[in-house]
Amino acid sequence: MFGFGKKAAIRQRAIQEVRVLRHFCEGQRQVDAAAFWSDPYLVGFAHGVVGAITSPLTGTRLSETAKARIWLEAVQVNGGDIAAIGGFMARHAEDEAFQRGMAQGIDVRLLEFGAIPSQGYTEDIRWAVERGPIVQEEIVALDQRPIDEKAAASIALMTRYLQRHLHDAI
Repeated sequence: MFGFGKKAAIRQRAIQEVRVLRHFCEGQRQVDAAAFWSDPYLVGFAHGVVGAITSPLTGTRLSETAKARIWLEAVQVNGGDIAAIGGFMARHAEDEAFQRGMAQGIDVRLLEFGAIPSQGYTEDIRWAVERGPIVQEEIVALDQRPIDEKAAASIALMTRYLQRHLHDAI
C-alpha cells in the first residue's frame, strides 16, 4: 500500500506535466486552454503522459479510481472542463490523432523511466537519446539544477513530438 505522500506527489507531478504541455503549446502557437482541450492529439498526449506517471512503473500502485481522479484534477487545474472531457475522450478515442498523441505521450515518460529497451527505439527515440546529453547541458546551464540524461532525452522527445504536431496542425 502507498502512503498519502506518494499519491500527493504523483498528483502534483500530473498537474505540473499538463501545465508544462499547455505552456509549451501556448508559447509555440498561441494555443489557449480551449484550443488545447479541443485538440484530439494534445488531449491524447496529455492523457498518455499522466497515464504513464500513474502507472506501476513509478513504484506506486494506484486504483483505477485514483488514476481517474488524478487525470481529472490535472485537466481541471489546467483549464479543462472536467464535465466535458469524458465525452470528448469517448468521441475521439478511436481517432488516429488521439491514439498517436496518447502513444507518444506514454513514450516520453517511458523513455524517462528507462522502460523502453534499446531494440525498441524508433527513429525519434534514437534521436532524443542522442540529443539527451546536449539538452542536459542546456538545462543545467539555464536552471543550475542537475538533470539526468534520461529526463533530458524525454524532454527532447516531447519537444520534437509537440513541435511536429503543432507545425502539422497549422
